[in-house]
Amino acid sequence: MQSNEFEGKVAFVTGAAQGVGFATAHQFAEAGASVALIDVQDNVAEKANELASEFGVKTLGLKVDLGSAAQVNDAVAKTVETLGGINIVANVAGIFPMMAFEAQEEEDLAKVIDINFMGTMRVCQAAIPVLRKSPGNSIINIISGAAFLPMSGYTAYCASKGAVLAASRSLAMELAPDIRVNLVSPGVTTSESIVAAMGGAGSAFMDDFLSRIPMSKFASPDDIAKAILFLASPDKAAHMTGATIQVNGGSLMS
Repeated sequence: MQSNEFEGKVAFVTGAAQGVGFATAHQFAEAGASVALIDVQDNVAEKANELASEFGVKTLGLKVDLGSAAQVNDAVAKTVETLGGINIVANVAGIFPMMAFEAQEEEDLAKVIDINFMGTMRVCQAAIPVLRKSPGNSIINIISGAAFLPMSGYTAYCASKGAVLAASRSLAMELAPDIRVNLVSPGVTTSESIVAAMGGAGSAFMDDFLSRIPMSKFASPDDIAKAILFLASPDKAAHMTGATIQVNGGSLMS
């Protein structure tokens, strides 16, 4: 049975054309929310129309480069104009390149930091004035076990996610009690981009990761999306801010 928990709410979801981002947008739409799907992919408007048709909710699909503050600000303004506001921000977008640190050019490092950290910060900064307009609103940022544990070949990625963790906890303190800021930390997820990035390291690499997961499976995009919706709930997660939910099958117990 379809839940209407988020009816009357507007969710702004980045990285929403595929993987965890689309699963999150899908679940918000299924729960009655209007959804702004934000992605750099060309098919984002098509994915937004898909959700509108399936669930009868208002949606907006915007092609946005999170490396551009102007485009992010414009996306927030268009969402408010078209959908009536923003109640929930889910910063899912990110890149996951694997490369030996010594082989990376400065531009490679800067791109990871710019999309994963600065892109998240640009969205937060643009959305906060809108989120302040009504009570119970929240931001959910996506990090990774890489924010806590070293990963060979992912130095810039680890740094970017560690920065999101630190900044989000500081924002949670700064914005309370008006806006809640929480984090979801996925383990390896069966989304297209993650499988492609990690699969390039070979099956032995993936098998090693799997062997360290007590639940003996990788997370699905829906597993991560459910945690995001929980934290977005002004009822279920009303007293949670600055918290991190680990959705990794027990691979990082902390």
